[in-house]
Amino acid sequence: MNVLVDIGKQRYGLTRDPCWAKYHQWTWDRFPLRLPACEIHCTQRDIETPDWGVITWDMEDGIPMVCRLDGPEGDVLVELLPRRNIGTEEARSRSIRSERLPRARLASAAGFGFEWVFEIPVKPVGDYQPAKALGIIRVDGERLLGKETTLTIIARLKLA
Repeated sequence: MNVLVDIGKQRYGLTRDPCWAKYHQWTWDRFPLRLPACEIHCTQRDIETPDWGVITWDMEDGIPMVCRLDGPEGDVLVELLPRRNIGTEEARSRSIRSERLPRARLASAAGFGFEWVFEIPVKPVGDYQPAKALGIIRVDGERLLGKETTLTIIARLKLA
């Protein structure tokens, strides 16, 4: 399992989601989201701090997708980048990233965005290049307060 420690780091120093205006808009009840290459499931459980929320991404490695929690103007609050699978196709490695966010940050949450990418190392912009803005599942930040919200992303197809 890969546990990410660079919690606040956005891709290439971006503060705005480049896909913001291109996303297809879905409502919260769209979960679980089934895409051709993966499924995205969302679960919530209560936590003891009502003025905080925890966002946890649990993603199988090898899925070429960037996942974000965006604010109302497309500002990136949390971003998870894809990682190479170091396990087998049958037993994939996973990346898990959690971030505890206060009411002030969650109040501006607008949705969970998903973007297909492909890997080509290009300096200075980085390793992952945009391929297709998939969509954003809209969320009212209040729905995330006092909860741990876990997005679990699992592969449906064999991916390199």
